[in-house]
Amino acid sequence: MIQSSLKKYKDLHVGKSAVILTCGPSLSEYDREDMRRFCQDKIVFTIKQAIKRYPEISNYHFFNDNNFCKYDTSAVKIASAANPLIMKRAVWKDQEIDVMLKISSVTWNIRDSISYKKNFDRMMISEDETSRPWGPGIMYETVLPLVLYTGIKKIYVNGWDYTTVDGKLKHYYDEKRAKKHLINTGKEIGTMSHGEKEVFLESTEYLYDFLKELGVELHILSSCSQISDKFNRIHEL
Repeated sequence: MIQSSLKKYKDLHVGKSAVILTCGPSLSEYDREDMRRFCQDKIVFTIKQAIKRYPEISNYHFFNDNNFCKYDTSAVKIASAANPLIMKRAVWKDQEIDVMLKISSVTWNIRDSISYKKNFDRMMISEDETSRPWGPGIMYETVLPLVLYTGIKKIYVNGWDYTTVDGKLKHYYDEKRAKKHLINTGKEIGTMSHGEKEVFLESTEYLYDFLKELGVELHILSSCSQISDKFNRIHEL
């Protein structure tokens, strides 16, 4: 049965550290075996195609209706979309899903987003919540909120780069080849809302301060990430 509540994950991983693996170019910077060893004593959260590089170590896997392909994994599978029931019928179909969440207030006006308003308290998960505010993107909407909800206070992120080419986000994989296999709901791979990159990157300056107040450390594993320089960089595992 697909759940819409995240209540069972409350404080589930207190005392643990997390590794978030997402799809930026830096995901391929590290040797796979080195990364697997680094993740051995940590809870691993993968986003979209990052799981293709590290299929066997994912504990939680996140996806939405953009850049979708079917994921065969034993990880907890968390799907999100503005219209999740429609996406289940039209896009996700027979994909196994453990938790399905609605992204509310998606207006495509960046001024209505968490990134623009920097109201990170809205990002936090509350009891019995079944919908999430609009980020964009998936890191603000579901991934980082769930990591924090599980009680984790030390986070390492690889692939959160926000590097672009011709206005589109770059990935660790070949976008032209991936286009043949990925499903997108009316968008090209890497497409962002107008002004999204600039607004989002500025918001990460304030995200650092917000996390610091919560007693949360977030470290960036990347040589090319454009996330705020306030966050510590780790180049060797």
